[in-house]
Amino acid sequence: MRILSICISICLFFSAHAQIHTSETWTDIEVSTDIFENSSIEYVIDLRVFNDVFDVKSFSNEIGYTYRFNREFRMGISHKITYRNYTQGFFPNHKTSVQFQYRTRVNHVRLSYRNKLEFSRNTYTKDISDLFVEYENRNRIKATYRRRKLSWEPSLTIETFHPIHNKNVYAVSEMRAGAGVSFDIFEDYSIEFGYTYRTFLQKRIPESTSIFSISFSKGF
Repeated sequence: MRILSICISICLFFSAHAQIHTSETWTDIEVSTDIFENSSIEYVIDLRVFNDVFDVKSFSNEIGYTYRFNREFRMGISHKITYRNYTQGFFPNHKTSVQFQYRTRVNHVRLSYRNKLEFSRNTYTKDISDLFVEYENRNRIKATYRRRKLSWEPSLTIETFHPIHNKNVYAVSEMRAGAGVSFDIFEDYSIEFGYTYRTFLQKRIPESTSIFSISFSKGF
């Protein structure tokens, strides 16, 4: 609980220095199944809503494939179609991702590092730059407390976003810090509640978002 209190305090400190602060709710449902001994496919549907006006921000569908080399290393590829809400209506954004993940244990704490390279193309265009493919690299570290006797698992996450430009500039454009707790509700079913503080680091006016999330997952 002390770690969770520290994380929330840090989020509140940064939000106090942001001139624009918004609130959103993210809900997603994920199903996965093994197709071979070390391979699985996943399907995720996602809905994001603005809390202040209770308007849909976006909804998406994503399908992915993961190969597990062993308990520690795995690699995956996925494609996601996100319909974003603009003044003119919903326009799809296509995003292909390649990710590498490493996991290890320290006593009852599971540490996970994920590097994710994304290639995206938006069909909504405002200027000529929107016609080109965007490249972005993401780094995420997640710590989860897990014990067999417990039916719930708390976690802490920090993630950074790095847009890749033609000039090979690898700056941080966005940072997310969050805390969550997941519960086993039935066999192979789980639900996770979380809070994430997101801040944008390349905005002229400081901007941040509070994200409240609910995630359902089912394995086959």
